Amino acid sequence: TMKKRVRKGGFTLPEVLVTVTVVAVLAAVVVPAVTQYVNRGNAPSTQGDVEQMTSAVTGYIADTRTYPGHFTDLTTDNGVTGWHGPYFSGNVTSGGTGVTGSQKAAFTSTGLNVIFADSIDVDHTSGWVSAYVAGASTCTSLFQLDSALDGKTDGSAGRVQYAGTCTDSVGDLTNRRALVHLASVGKS
Repeated sequence: TMKKRVRKGGFTLPEVLVTVTVVAVLAAVVVPAVTQYVNRGNAPSTQGDVEQMTSAVTGYIADTRTYPGHFTDLTTDNGVTGWHGPYFSGNVTSGGTGVTGSQKAAFTSTGLNVIFADSIDVDHTSGWVSAYVAGASTCTSLFQLDSALDGKTDGSAGRVQYAGTCTDSVGDLTNRRALVHLASVGKS
């Protein structure tokens, strides 16, 4: 009599290999597409933060007839005549002043992870009120910000300007001066 061969549970090697190959091909196609969509909202988020900073500075100047010296001026009434703020709704932490304030973190835009320093620069020669990009920001985030706001990454013209080169894509900006122009002022 012929014995019937009864298949016991499990898969054959060719079945397992075909399944693994199909899953690997699907993962190779799907993962990059999903990653692209996850990061797509970062630049518009930071652009929105910069536009809110611009509106805050413009509102402050219109109300007080003075220029803010610090981000905290946009969120806290420091006794300035005409102050009707807060002008900026971002989470601002108190920073330093002067050169230290141009490095010390005051506000982080989480989209591109750009950190803005407390001091606000008013330069009548260039005609801009600008926010400092704090030294803790990376070169990568600075390049992404420059690309989002100016469409290029040269740092010499447009709203995002920085001195020196940023060749280390992950290095910080501690020894570089990077500014984001927020509003124009009268040139002297």
